[in-house]
Amino acid sequence: MSGLFDSISAWFRERTASPLYGVFLTSFILWNWKIVFVLFWESTDQVRIPKIEYIQQNLLWGTGWWGFVNAAWIFFPPAVLTYLIIEWLPPLHNWAHRVSTKHYFSRKSVFDEIRLEYEKKESQQLKHLAVIKTEQAASERTIQKNMTDEDRWLIEYQDFARTHLFYKFRDIIRDIYENDGWPKPETPKDAIAFVHASGLTTQSSGRLELTGKGKFFVREYLRKFPL
Repeated sequence: MSGLFDSISAWFRERTASPLYGVFLTSFILWNWKIVFVLFWESTDQVRIPKIEYIQQNLLWGTGWWGFVNAAWIFFPPAVLTYLIIEWLPPLHNWAHRVSTKHYFSRKSVFDEIRLEYEKKESQQLKHLAVIKTEQAASERTIQKNMTDEDRWLIEYQDFARTHLFYKFRDIIRDIYENDGWPKPETPKDAIAFVHASGLTTQSSGRLELTGKGKFFVREYLRKFPL
């Protein structure tokens, strides 16, 4: 018995898995929607007589030859519609998919074309920028080569003027000219370290002496901040 039930169950699953039954059932319901509506949803209060009797009197055509015609009218159009759906819907679906795929790759081709054009322009711009930077670097090297020591010192002095040690430079100048180069105890140590590391002074036994660069810095400083 178990094998018989398994065979029947397998047969039923195979048949119900086929699209034929589902499509035919849907077509049947759509074609005979009045009968289905009255049979399953219409209230008996509305039809006032039993539903089967109401269907026979109002929705069917009688018995005999007309009964055969009526049965054909109920079942034949859904069968034809089922055939048309099963036979022509897959090719129609394939055609729609083919058109959709064609447009997809067409859009992708346009995107790739525009992206390639953008990348070419970007590459040209990068090459142009590299040429400009190379020219600028060559110009800077030429300028650096032709600059005098005072030209370089002036650039360094301008950078020095933007640091917090700039105003402490006055203490270094006073130590050199008023204390014979000997730093006073209150002279900021960071200012002493900066002028020595920057080549503005030399230190011999703790005594500060200006270099040529240091004298240039003192001259520029005193132009704006006389002692």
